[in-house]
Amino acid sequence: MTPHPYSCRKEKFKIQNPKLMYSNLSPHLYPLTKTTMTTYYYALASEKFLLEEEPFEEVLKERRRYYQEQEQSLDFWLVKSPAFLEAPELAAVKARCPQPAVAVVSTNKTFITWLKLRLEYIATGEFEAPSVTIPDPLTSVGAMSA
Repeated sequence: MTPHPYSCRKEKFKIQNPKLMYSNLSPHLYPLTKTTMTTYYYALASEKFLLEEEPFEEVLKERRRYYQEQEQSLDFWLVKSPAFLEAPELAAVKARCPQPAVAVVSTNKTFITWLKLRLEYIATGEFEAPSVTIPDPLTSVGAMSA
């Protein structure tokens, strides 16, 4: 006979077999999969400034070459009209940046700091995704409505 999953000896509540306890729960109460949040860092500027006025293509080529030399995989993406700016927690950032905006999004904080030092007149920050307000950190506003 298998022991009951709970034991209440000496007025203490003790779980004898935690697998039995969780196996009986509804999936709505205890999700089986857990979504991992990732911290993304961004460099944000107006599209005109970043793509027309600055030698940004040269900067990205330089960084790609550096990553290749270091045998490091690319961990940054260029996102035109980033959808993450639609999140309520980033409304103030969006209000300060001339539209249409463009962002470089990365999981590497050092890279975004390097961009800030290199380009100077850009906004930087961070957010966590996926979340309720930012389901996909690399989506453009146009791609959301499509």
